[in-house]
Amino acid sequence: MEASLKPVEIFNLVRSIVQNVNINNFEEMAHTIISIPLKTIYIFENIVDIIYFRALNRPDFTVLYAKLCAYMANHAAFNKLHNYKTTFQNVLAQKIFDMFTSYYTRTPQNEVHKLKKNFMNSNMTPSFFKNILNSFHFQYYKRSLAHCKFIGELFKQGAFTEKNILSFIHELMKV
Repeated sequence: MEASLKPVEIFNLVRSIVQNVNINNFEEMAHTIISIPLKTIYIFENIVDIIYFRALNRPDFTVLYAKLCAYMANHAAFNKLHNYKTTFQNVLAQKIFDMFTSYYTRTPQNEVHKLKKNFMNSNMTPSFFKNILNSFHFQYYKRSLAHCKFIGELFKQGAFTEKNILSFIHELMKV
């Protein structure tokens, strides 16, 4: 792969790979990501963002995205950062922790309160409001399950060790 790729080009390449990866082309796509020449914390963070967003929005492919992350986390060439102790695995763990905690610290009660205010200030029918409220709760719990499924799959695929995942669970229980 050409060493003069700009970060934007790298992110577009990663987006394309993440959108098109499947069981049949996994090795080829994973190798393409591994061969990215520019490896910085900024690049790692954005790659994690791209994959994490996709995993949460396409939970049927969570296993494949977790496998891709594990492939990168366990590949020595992908974890070499000049003058840094940070690895792709560290960036991945921090991103997951940040996303998970930020999602659960903004309580659904605040969102429900906003929906109720909108209901009171509009001519919305109670049945329509109930449908909106049910839809909100469904989406919230669906997203919660997607978070948990992705974290579990990362562990199953070998992106995190048992020690890492137990530490992660311990920290999440504090939230």
